[in-house]
Amino acid sequence: MSAFINAEYGLFAAGLAALFLAMASGLLQAGLPRLRIGRLAFPAGIGASGLFLLSATARSLGAGRLPFASMYEFGLLFILALQAIWLAFELARKPAVYRLVLLPFNFVLAGVMLLFFQESRPLMPALQSAWLFIHVLTAVLAYGLFAVGAVLAVAWLIKPDDDGLWRTMDRLVSLGFPFLSLLIVSGAVWAQYAWGSFWRWDPKETWSLITWLVYLIYLHGARVRRWRPRSCAWFAILGFVAVLFTFFGVNLLLSGLHSYT
Repeated sequence: MSAFINAEYGLFAAGLAALFLAMASGLLQAGLPRLRIGRLAFPAGIGASGLFLLSATARSLGAGRLPFASMYEFGLLFILALQAIWLAFELARKPAVYRLVLLPFNFVLAGVMLLFFQESRPLMPALQSAWLFIHVLTAVLAYGLFAVGAVLAVAWLIKPDDDGLWRTMDRLVSLGFPFLSLLIVSGAVWAQYAWGSFWRWDPKETWSLITWLVYLIYLHGARVRRWRPRSCAWFAILGFVAVLFTFFGVNLLLSGLHSYT
């Protein structure tokens, strides 16, 4: 077991270093395009993605289960989702600004998650369910799409003449909302099986609902009220602040049925 722990920690730390190289190379390429070091951004980003994936694999092998049970494990999947979106942007040949805003965010997230690294533990009874996979998968997809949407919203506020940034942000937020809805519904069904009640106003449930309402207001404002792009951008950021509190704040500051770490 200790060998797997050392491997997964080392692989994650190496992935963080590769991500830093990708981020730094991309920033240098934007500021000093003649420097050849900028060419390292893409291979370093691919290397970081591979190292994070290997770290997740090592954790799965060591624990004998998929890495779905703790805040650190969810964070690892969250990072992989963001790297997948970054790769999609690269393959679609999106402008450099996408790389410049996404890689730094993922680097900070990975650095924070490394602080929460812990040994894998056996699944508690409430988590021993097929609903775990559905619940975590929808959370990773929703949070990943909302994260990139918020990052692009910040980029658009800095560079409001880039219509492509705003349109991509809007598409990502709109795509994330159905996954957030499935996250809440799957959690409610799972709660009925595990605790005998669909809803108990647990802090995680409550903040998930608050987050859902923020994004519902966003969609209503963008689609029905025809908000200006600036208003949509700020609401995309506000929604992700709610996501971050649901993920970090509730786990660290509030106790409840979802306090698994």
